[in-house]
Amino acid sequence: MRKVSGTVTCSDPSRTIPENSVISVSVVDCSLACAPSIQCGKQEITGVTSFPFNYSFEFNDGTIDERYIGEYAVAVRIVTDGKLSFINDTNFSLKDNQTNEIKESLDVFVIPIN
Repeated sequence: MRKVSGTVTCSDPSRTIPENSVISVSVVDCSLACAPSIQCGKQEITGVTSFPFNYSFEFNDGTIDERYIGEYAVAVRIVTDGKLSFINDTNFSLKDNQTNEIKESLDVFVIPIN
């Protein structure tokens, strides 16, 4: 098992998170072209109403193929009343390009869905 943590920030700092939202932060394998990402680990967070907020969870690093380490990313989705309200629109890779190792800390930016 390996731990990843970081901060989630919104591109629009004036936005808030509705009280009844469910935040999903996941480590995903994006290596398969034209196929859905495969989830390697996930944390669900409730009760957060403002940005920025922190996340921290363990994921199964045994599922990571070292040959494709650059294809693993952290993804954030915030759902309110069953509807997507925020998502990251940029790939936040777990690969540290200087060391070719998996990052232990990764900050993610999300955008509002209107």
